[in-house]
Order: sequence, then structure tokens, then C-alpha cells
Amino acid sequence: MPLGITWTMALCSLFFILYYLYLWKIIDLRLIYHEGGMNWDFPVFYVGLEFFRRFTSYPGGLVEYVSTFCAQFFYIGWAGALVATVQVWLLWLCTGVTVRAASGRRIRWVGFVGPILLLSLYAQYKYPSMYEHYVYPFDIAMDLLIVLGFAYLYMMTTSRAGPLNLAIFAVLSIIVYVAAGEVYLLFSAICGFYELLFRRRLTIALIFLVTPVTVAYLVSRGFFDFNAVDAFNGFMPRFFGGDTLTLTVVYALYLLLPLTLVGLWFAELVHKRARASSIRSAEAGLPKATKKIGQGRFGRLRMWLGGESASIVTPLLAIIASLPVVYLCLDSRIKAMIAVDYYASRGMWNKVLETAEPYQHNKYTGHLINRALYHTGRLSNDMFKYNQVPGALMLSNESESTTRWWWASDTYFCLGHMNIAESTLSYCMETFGERPVVLKRLALVNMVKGNTGAAKVYLGALSRTLFHADWAKDYLEKIERDPNLSTDEEIQRLRGLVPETDREFASLDDSLFLDLLDKNRGNQMAFEYLAANYLLTGQLDKFAGIIDRLEDFDYKVIPRLYEEAILLHNHINKKKIELPGREISRESLRRFKSFNYTYITLYGGNRKLAFNRLAKNYGNSYLFYHIYATSGIMNK
Repeated sequence: MPLGITWTMALCSLFFILYYLYLWKIIDLRLIYHEGGMNWDFPVFYVGLEFFRRFTSYPGGLVEYVSTFCAQFFYIGWAGALVATVQVWLLWLCTGVTVRAASGRRIRWVGFVGPILLLSLYAQYKYPSMYEHYVYPFDIAMDLLIVLGFAYLYMMTTSRAGPLNLAIFAVLSIIVYVAAGEVYLLFSAICGFYELLFRRRLTIALIFLVTPVTVAYLVSRGFFDFNAVDAFNGFMPRFFGGDTLTLTVVYALYLLLPLTLVGLWFAELVHKRARASSIRSAEAGLPKATKKIGQGRFGRLRMWLGGESASIVTPLLAIIASLPVVYLCLDSRIKAMIAVDYYASRGMWNKVLETAEPYQHNKYTGHLINRALYHTGRLSNDMFKYNQVPGALMLSNESESTTRWWWASDTYFCLGHMNIAESTLSYCMETFGERPVVLKRLALVNMVKGNTGAAKVYLGALSRTLFHADWAKDYLEKIERDPNLSTDEEIQRLRGLVPETDREFASLDDSLFLDLLDKNRGNQMAFEYLAANYLLTGQLDKFAGIIDRLEDFDYKVIPRLYEEAILLHNHINKKKIELPGREISRESLRRFKSFNYTYITLYGGNRKLAFNRLAKNYGNSYLFYHIYATSGIMNK
């Protein structure tokens, strides 16, 4: 094998290996599958003919079905990255062979443009919307693969004067329209440009450009029994909504090949004119004719782009060009928001704290930080090491929105408020679609409530998914053997948390937690959240009224923040909090005295003057928060 080909293959392989690693390790396609309530309608795939038949009732359904199936592998990070990389490799390959079939030239750099643009979309974690639904990079790439593949097939199976060209185009048009829907218009445009610019057949080109309306109408009426209005609407090209940069990238992807064909035709036209000018100069004996005909600057560049040197340099330049894309387009904030919710949904609490820390001033990440602190046993000690956004504890300052319910539903579930959890999850499912994570939680809620009939519906749906079927089938079998699930320890534990007066709508007041504690004094999450709410709202008298509940839990010592609140309460009020059998730690007593000395003695109680000194030494304490209503300043 020639050395140039070896280097070309090696560098192209390197490009796609790096592409795969970036999708797997940096983008982490598991986050796109999860999405954390950011985007709507990530496709859900169900096994079975009934689900498949849904996609056979409209143009484009077959490609959508395949795309939906492949996208499920995003659930497994390395597998999703592999599927997406193979997809862009096929797109690179189809672009190259289609351009060569159309122009007779191997223009390698064009093939790398599509993968790089798609990478920029993946890195943003926010995608263009169409008809109030989000369009994912995987869907766009699948559309382009079908169009390029069939355009290449048309170019290879027809000739300049072939009598069957129209028949071949008609057959391929029907296949593309049935399989891919409205992107058939792009296929028709590419074939039309090819006939007009490279085969010089104006009549055929015009026929190709006007045929789509007829094909779409006849196929929609014949195959799908659409009326005229539905047939026209199904044929209309996609119109996207979103920010300007994202839309520019999307339209660049769809228009890449047509514009490339126009550019190659124009380049060929310039080359021919330059060559003709050189020939005329040679015939006239002019000095500039001493140059080899066609070997001016433009001609040499044209030959170099199609030569061996370009085949080696192009993949290297593609790698270099990808660097600013992956750096500038990666939206670290949105990635972190989705990742925090992803880790929380899987109980990876240390990862929640690690990922959320740079974004703790956001109310949603702040909400999950508090839940992570509770599950790691740190809420009553370290809550004020993090910024406490007003209302973040239960997202109580938020309007009744799907985003609020998506982030808060699991908190209500873990507390034991099953009616609230069910209503919020149902609202999420209506908005975001049948996400497996929502179906799974709804199944659990109904099993806890004893609604086995409803639970079986959700479990039945999950049993037809690719990656949640085993869990769902296991619970379906348990319900058949024991409808009350009396031997399931987790279900029984959760049932023991559900209050007698379970409410349907959430409002942050004392009863939200006291109802839970009335049902089960051992509900430690309800106790710590109630205490946290009292501390955050400065209700030290009410905090004093529940401190005796420490005896209901296995606290070996009084948590640090509770000690500070007790000392502050006793300092302010004549009625002291009694702690039979317990005592405040020496460290907390020392810190409290030092805080008072700094604030009162040194600065005379002047909040403004004392701020920097107190923040430096006590910025993670309740003492500091009680005065300044801010926290997380000294995050140690």
C-alpha cells in the first residue's frame, strides 16, 4: 500500500477515534438521553409491532423509527458514542463518494464539515425546535445519510442520455419520501443541481425541481390516505426555531451538499475559462503562454486539492479545525445542570456535590445540593457551606412549572408525599413524553400507594423498552405472586412514610413536614428538611420546638448547625433550650464566643464593617447566615 494512502487512512482513523472519545468522555451522551427536563421529546423506543406500526402511517416514519432505536443506545455512554461516531463516519463517506460521483473530483475536506458541525450541536446540549419539538443531531444526521445515499445511488445508476433516468428518479423519489418524509425535497434539489450543472440537462433538472409536489401528493394519497391539506403539510420543508448560531449550523448541514455542487461547478467554470485564455495566449504567442496550460495559481490549487498531499493534510486540518469547535461550543453550564440531575436520579450523591458546586447559585442545582447533603449525612452540618438560594430547599418560590416539578418530584417521593409526587410526575410525562425515568418513578409511586393496576400499566410500558425491561418484568412477577408486595422491603419502608393526610399540591409550610413526622417520627429526611426550613427562614422559636426530636434519630452528637442555632436562640431569648443528656461541643462554644467578640466587640454590631472578617472565618456557619442571609462564602 502506498505510503500516502497509509498516512491518509491513519489520520482519518485518528479523527474519528478522537470524535468517539469526545462524545463518550466529554459530551457524555447519557446526559442527552436523560436531559434533566431541559429538552422535550427525546424519542422513546418500545419493542413490538404495535409501536412499529405507528411509524408506518406517515412519510418519514421509517427513518424516524430507525433513528429512535439507535438513539436509545445513548443510555449507555460508550455504546451511544460508538453509534453516533459510526453514523458521522457514514455521513463522511457518503459525502465524499457523492461529491466525487457528481464532479469527478475527490474533494476530501467537504466530508469533514458535516461531522464537525454535528459535533458543535452535540456540545451545546440544546437543540433547534420544530413544531414545538426538539430536533436532535442524531435525527439530522440520519436525514442527511438517507438523502446522500440515495443521491449517490441515482448518480451511479443513471447516465447522461439514459432513457430510464426519469423512471429511476421516480422510484428513488417514492422510496425517499416514504422513508424520510420532507427531506425528500433536499434529495430532489441535489439531483436537480447535478443534472443542471454537471450533465447540462436543463429540462430534466426543471422536471426534478417541480416533481416533489406531485410525488408527495400522489404518495401521501396512495400510501397513507392523506387528504390534500395533510399531504401538502407533510411535504413542507422543516422550519426550525432556536438561537441564531444553532440555526445557522442546522441549515448549513442541510445545504452543505447543494452549495458544494454549485461551488464545484463554479470552480470548474473558472478553470475552463482560464484554460481557454491560456490556449488563446499560446496561439497568439504572448509571453504568459510560456506557462504550462492550466497551471496558473488557480489551476495548481485545484490540482493540489485533488492530489495525494491534500489527502494527508485534510484530516489533519479537520482535527485542528475541531479544536476551537469543541472548546467554544461546549456549554459547560447546561452540561452541569443535566449532569447534576442525572447523578441525583441514580443516587450518586457525591458526584452531585462535585458537579453542582461551581453552579450552586442556581436554584435548581441548589435544590439537589441539599438533597445530596441529606443523603450523605451532611445536611445538618454542612448546609451553609453552600450558597442557599431563597426557595431552593423545596423550590417553593417557583411558579407552577414543569421545570419545577421535574427537579422537585423525587424530593417529594423520598419524603413520602406520594400524591404530590404522582401529580408532578404525571405533569412531567405530559410535557416531556414517556421518559423511562418518569415511568419508573410513577410505577413505584403507585406500588407504594397500593394502586397495582396503575403500576402494572407503567411497568408494562417499561417492559417493552430496551434497558428497563428486566426491572419492570421483575416487579410484574412480584405483583402476580404478592399483589400487596408485602415482602418488598423498600416498598414497605416507603409506605411507612406516607402521611394520613397526604396532599395533592405542594406549598411550603410547617405541615408539609409535620404531617410526615406525625405519621412516622423516624422520618429523618422530613425532620432535617423541617429544621433546615426553620433555619433558612430564621424561625428559631419553632426550631427550638422540634429540637427534642433529636432523640428519635441516631445522632451521636448534636449536628454543628443545630448547635449554632441553639446557642443563638439561647443568646437572644430568655427561655433557654434544654438538652437533657446532651451538651454543646466545646468547638461550637468557642466559635460562638469568637463570632460574638468579632461582631459585637470589634465592630460594634456594624453588619457592613464586620462582613469581610466574619465571612473569612464564619462564612459557612449558621451564625453568619442568620445575620447576612447569605452562605457558601467560606466553602471549606
